[in-house]
Amino acid sequence: MDKLLEVREYDIITANTDYKNDNNFKYLPKDVFAALVEFIHGFAGDEENSDSLDFFRVGYKRNVGDTITVKNYVGLIEMQNGYQIQVLPKITFGESEDPNNANTKKTFLKMLRSMKGFPSKVFNDASLKIDRMNLYEIFINMYLQEIRLLVKHGIKSAYVQHEDNLRYYKGKLQVSRHIYENATHKERFYVVYDEFHPDCTENKLIKATLMKLNKITTSADNAKEIRQLLTAFGRVEPSANYQKDFDKVTIDRNNNDYKMIMPWSKVFLMNKSFSIFSGKDHTRALLFPMESIYESYVAKYMKKVMTPDGWSVSSQDKGHFLFTEPRKQFSLRPDLVLQKEGRTVIMDTKWKKLFDNDRKNYGISQSDMYQMYAYSKKYKTSEIWLLYPLNDEMKGHEDICFDSGDGTTVCVFFVDIANIEDSLNELKKRLNKERGCIVMDDINHVYDFAVKWIEKFKDPNTNAMELTDHYMADDCKELGFEMDCGHAFKRVYGNAAYDSEALSMIIDEVTDITLLESAIYPRWRYFNHWAYTGEEIMEPKNRKWFILALERLAAISGKNYSKSG
Repeated sequence: MDKLLEVREYDIITANTDYKNDNNFKYLPKDVFAALVEFIHGFAGDEENSDSLDFFRVGYKRNVGDTITVKNYVGLIEMQNGYQIQVLPKITFGESEDPNNANTKKTFLKMLRSMKGFPSKVFNDASLKIDRMNLYEIFINMYLQEIRLLVKHGIKSAYVQHEDNLRYYKGKLQVSRHIYENATHKERFYVVYDEFHPDCTENKLIKATLMKLNKITTSADNAKEIRQLLTAFGRVEPSANYQKDFDKVTIDRNNNDYKMIMPWSKVFLMNKSFSIFSGKDHTRALLFPMESIYESYVAKYMKKVMTPDGWSVSSQDKGHFLFTEPRKQFSLRPDLVLQKEGRTVIMDTKWKKLFDNDRKNYGISQSDMYQMYAYSKKYKTSEIWLLYPLNDEMKGHEDICFDSGDGTTVCVFFVDIANIEDSLNELKKRLNKERGCIVMDDINHVYDFAVKWIEKFKDPNTNAMELTDHYMADDCKELGFEMDCGHAFKRVYGNAAYDSEALSMIIDEVTDITLLESAIYPRWRYFNHWAYTGEEIMEPKNRKWFILALERLAAISGKNYSKSG
């Protein structure tokens, strides 16, 4: 039985036997490791195709030796020696375990099916033993389910031209050939005729695919399904020239049932891949760009979550250019543009693992920020969001926002891939809160929060540790307060965002709950994180600022609040 190495994105593969049982590495025998390196170097990039070395990093680690790190692309590679490398995406499932990567595979397949034009919309994994099947067998099963649906609807038949020497007249007589063949057989007719027959090009390719899969599948379930499906193509001759037959296929309304099937047939018959690589050998590989999958997955569920609330959601929006003279050049195509009642929100998905180090900008690239700034100016909106996949290190992290000082705010949101609908509903809630769309239940909790912390700031026995530790932040996060560094409040009320005297002058003018919330949380964060010492929060002017802000929050959160003490 062929051997399988299962790895996840960013895992490091080594051939050093000293690290065979080390949890920080994945081990491959030296000959297989060498074959994988050869496979990687066998792919060449050009102007349209990225070099495989961008996705398979061949490196060297001291004391370990040569290493291979797989990134950005997931799927399955089968070496010529039969050894298989299965790469799964890095997905966070919280505290729950993922034995045999079963949940990862299910989520990954769910993500794949969101891609436009990706085969197997009818795929049902409920009866599959996903934890025991490699991706290639799962993809085979996807293909078979599509064929099963096709057979159920009825396979296509077409008029196929035949030449034959018949005992009866049919079609059109081929005079010269008839004379040659039948000089001594007056009872025969050499004719050409059209017959309505399932032996069309599409079916030829399907039968050839089924016959090939029957030879290479290692799954008993798949093999049984293939044998059953082959009976439906009994009158069809398998394709003998794959490329020529694929060139003949044009999908239209007459053969639309084959739209999803033909790409898969090409993958299996011609060892193609959904990747952008072009290989030099016949190693089988099914590789998928996670950046594109993630973008498509988020777009699909963003439309599902936001559209019922009146948002229009467009993906890969066109029409804006970085420069307009001497002609329109360098088109801008944000992943998502959300619009509602004159409001525009730009969102861009980035399949990248951020880390908790604000001094290194959490791993956010400078080029991405330049891109977001260009979006803001060209679309004339201040609301820009970067959507990164949630990982264990950034789970529960406080909100991350950047303000340019000239009307552009870029906020980061971590999408929980395993619970994407709940995650995007949380994002929708944050968008609504920016416009003051708060339900009464939330207002009641805001009032309770304000009263609780007014008492703490007024109490002379409350120490600095209690005020600067995580307790207030926990309450703010639970209520969905924004961490925008106080920029929104500052744009409206200037230095009242941090000066108690300035705040006392304008506090009665503040009527926007969300605006005041967005001032309180960042102000607390300053003393918790940026101040020279957290003890500064105990100074009278600073306690006064919090008391003023919290009393006003209590007053405008819908209840009768009277100041005391």
